[in-house]
Amino acid sequence: MLLHEVAAILNLHAQAVAVQNIRNLILIVLDVSSTNYACWHEQFLLMVGKFSLDAHIFQDRPLPGHPDSARMDCVIRSWIYGTLSNDLANTVMVLGTTARSVWLAVESQFHDNHETRALLLATQFRTFVQGDLSITNYCKRLKAMADALGELSELVIDQSLFLNVIRGLNTKYTAIGLHLRCGRPFSTFLEGCKDLLLEELTSTQPSSEHTTALLAAGSGTPTHSARPPQPQQQHRSGSGSFKPRRSKRNFGRRTSKDGNSCSGGGAGQCPPLPQWRQAGRLPGLLRCRPLALLLEPVDWGHPDVARCARSAGWGAPSCHVGPVLHAC
Repeated sequence: MLLHEVAAILNLHAQAVAVQNIRNLILIVLDVSSTNYACWHEQFLLMVGKFSLDAHIFQDRPLPGHPDSARMDCVIRSWIYGTLSNDLANTVMVLGTTARSVWLAVESQFHDNHETRALLLATQFRTFVQGDLSITNYCKRLKAMADALGELSELVIDQSLFLNVIRGLNTKYTAIGLHLRCGRPFSTFLEGCKDLLLEELTSTQPSSEHTTALLAAGSGTPTHSARPPQPQQQHRSGSGSFKPRRSKRNFGRRTSKDGNSCSGGGAGQCPPLPQWRQAGRLPGLLRCRPLALLLEPVDWGHPDVARCARSAGWGAPSCHVGPVLHAC
């Protein structure tokens, strides 16, 4: 049985030597100004106990005559230095010392003058308010302060801790704070933090009225057009006044200056006809209704074009007469 225990311890020591980065196992980096010494202390003791190395912390000369004693002492010292900040490591580092000496040096940085440190920390604990912190971060900060006070022999009981949590809440938690303060039996710290977290999650949800308004605005067609009605487009004449657009029914008719239709035009009533419309060989064209505006030359060989030309009394011209094709 003794040989089995020795083999198991040697196996654990071999695993401890194989640890490359201690910060993957101990997540807290200890600093002089931090208040997490209690957490670091507990995590480090758990780690050395896991590998059966706690004797190097609590004894000045652990395992005398053991072949691995010096090597494992170096492992513990490297773990301590690896979980300290640069400033704190430079303060407690001594060449040629043991892991026990380094451990006591770190402890002295947080336990010396503990009366003054406890007084300052207690003042910060009882004046700390939530501010912009979430409920989770706020409760975590107060719990860390209470643990630090406990390490300095200033134990904070659970009820005092939760009462201090209620005291520093934001104004939007006034109602639930009054309810929790008057509750019987009095809530524990964990129960109160759970109720406060639920209140925080509920208060961040949008109200039903606001949600209904958003859904109504996002669905359905709008009843009013976003664009204002456009005024009727008008054409500007040469004199600067506006005249309404001619309708398609009056397209091709001639009008006088006063807007009346010209039947053939007396002098002074209608402007004279263009020269090509005064030609005697195009009387049939004037009696036709406009069909379309041609964007390409007329195909005089087309049957419809030829029929319209014969009814007008003129043959295929040698040049293009105009862009307007009339239907008889």
